[in-house]
Amino acid sequence: MCAPDDAALRPGIAALLRRLREQRELSIAAAAGLADVQPNTISRLERGASDVGLDTLHRYLGGLGFALEVVVTEVETGKERGRLRLKPWSEGEDEG
Repeated sequence: MCAPDDAALRPGIAALLRRLREQRELSIAAAAGLADVQPNTISRLERGASDVGLDTLHRYLGGLGFALEVVVTEVETGKERGRLRLKPWSEGEDEG
């Protein structure tokens, strides 16, 4: 059994990020300001042209007003084995 290639995940993640930003009626520049990242970072993420680091994803979603939740599910059974909800990121917060 093989895990999906990161590149195969990017289009779905990219589309989700863009849809969430557009639902908030924010420009790329405005979303970047809220997430404290460069606009070109948002552009690359929304095109699927860049790997999404967990810290960047956390900042981006937090800037849009969303929390990031990680769910670990057993592949064979589909049974949930763990869940971690990161507190929403806020501007000026140190990720390190």
